[in-house]
Amino acid sequence: MVLGHMSSFVVVMSEFSVECLGVAVDGPCKVEMDCLETKEGYKFTYIPRTAGDFVVSINYAGRFPIPGSPFRVIIKGECS
Repeated sequence: MVLGHMSSFVVVMSEFSVECLGVAVDGPCKVEMDCLETKEGYKFTYIPRTAGDFVVSINYAGRFPIPGSPFRVIIKGECS
């Protein structure tokens, strides 16, 4: 992932609503996310404003992490 460029990921959900998901991006800066329902599930987008290591945690019903969560994301680049 590149600093200042839009990043995205899709959470595939067959019969549950986005209200059941808990999604957090933790790292060296706060990240604001947008969510859009798509044919495949829910697409989350964000623009990282700081380089570094981030962790994306996704859980269902506030308690159950989805398989593979948390996910490590490395943002590369320099501030201009």
